[in-house]
Amino acid sequence: MAKNWGGSCEFYLKKAQNCVQILCMFSTLNETNFMRMSKLERFIIPPQGMFVQFENSLEKIPVERLSKTSLGILTSATTSIPSKNTSIFLSEKNQEKMVLHVSLDSKLDDLAFYQINQADLLKYNDLLNRIRKSQHIEICDKTDVEATERFTGFSKLSFVPKSIPSIKQNEVDTSTTWLGKKFDSPLMVTGMTGGIEEGQRINENLAEAAERFNIPMGVGSQRMALENSNYESIFQLKQKFPKLFLVGNLGLFHLKQEDAVPQCRKAIEMIEADALALHVNLLQEAVQPEGAIENENFFDLLKKIRDEIKNPLILKEVGVGLDAGTALKLQEIGFDGIDIGGSGGTSWAHIEGARHQQASFRTIGESFRDFGIPTAYSLAQVTAALSPSPLTTKMSISATGGIRSGIDVAKAVALGASTCGIGLPLFRAALKDSDHVGQQLSIYKKQLEILMLCTDSKKLDSLSQKIVSGRPGERFFDTFTQSLQNPNGRHK
Repeated sequence: MAKNWGGSCEFYLKKAQNCVQILCMFSTLNETNFMRMSKLERFIIPPQGMFVQFENSLEKIPVERLSKTSLGILTSATTSIPSKNTSIFLSEKNQEKMVLHVSLDSKLDDLAFYQINQADLLKYNDLLNRIRKSQHIEICDKTDVEATERFTGFSKLSFVPKSIPSIKQNEVDTSTTWLGKKFDSPLMVTGMTGGIEEGQRINENLAEAAERFNIPMGVGSQRMALENSNYESIFQLKQKFPKLFLVGNLGLFHLKQEDAVPQCRKAIEMIEADALALHVNLLQEAVQPEGAIENENFFDLLKKIRDEIKNPLILKEVGVGLDAGTALKLQEIGFDGIDIGGSGGTSWAHIEGARHQQASFRTIGESFRDFGIPTAYSLAQVTAALSPSPLTTKMSISATGGIRSGIDVAKAVALGASTCGIGLPLFRAALKDSDHVGQQLSIYKKQLEILMLCTDSKKLDSLSQKIVSGRPGERFFDTFTQSLQNPNGRHK
């Protein structure tokens, strides 16, 4: 039953050093009505907390308290059907503040957003994007965001050791070639965060380490910087790290036929990118409150982009695993590389569900936490499908998704990957400083070097001959024990 009450309030958004402070300024609403409003399940909590003013007193509500209610900014606005007398618009108060004006009709259950004009809509979407990116960082830093089972498929593989190798320790060569360029190891900093000020510090910590280790780095989605040039500096890393091999990033599902090519060009030019990744995150978009898919003829759009953009192009799956059929079509179109982005690592469906205060949406996100093709399985299928032929161009294959050691890297390389993207462990290290990122990369590289020595693998391409399904010697052991039971065709 609808609650009958009326009034108006203003949400003041004040830029602080590392966050956005949100102040609710009430005019005719009293505290009782505000508490009713706070119980609306369609509200999302900003991770930094909220400042609420009742008459002359200012109170900060911390995240811990907010998590028990549903106070926040309504992110389902873009899909809500507005009631006749409900309106919300965003306008600039001054250079320090923006104000969100809210008018409520008598039916609380009909609360919805109605954007007055396009300029206000852009400002509102910018605000929601900032909050969404902040939530992503907070959730990935503080909570368990990986697949429940942590199953990438790599655990089903082993390397056969060599007791006395034919190579010296200093002869081990971990170098790889990817997109025509040589790197010191198959490690890669995969595209992660972007869009807010904290993202710049994270990106710079990652970039410093990537340049130092001579490995490629991808940035997070640049869409916010395309919509608002104030965010461009977050991604412009080559000014400080000119030797860095940098991969730009845009979401395929947000590109439109009419402006996709100019958007791709602008993304490349913005950061002087050496290559551009177009990420596909269908599951995340489906679970995300703000998720949207702008196009239908995706392969036609990809061909159009390939025909117009001369820079190396990569299609990047995000945590669900690339299927072999899609990989073949990308090869036909002429893409330079693919990132199979398998399941078993970070689950973006779970992360998007965790952003919801509504229990039903959290349940939906959780139900897809282990969804997808495990990384090793996707990699094997794609490698087999893309076997070189005179009629096709060889594509560089990257593997991401739950790679948590140099041994995982070696297994991915053995299955056909040229580079292995690492996300969550490096992201958490980058929240501290670049030294912690470097320490993590050093561990991965040392693990890889030791494994190559112990399998008598001088170069990376030797690893495919040293890997087996199951444990080393397991198949022979099974056959041998069966022969013991029946050596002459009859039971002993």
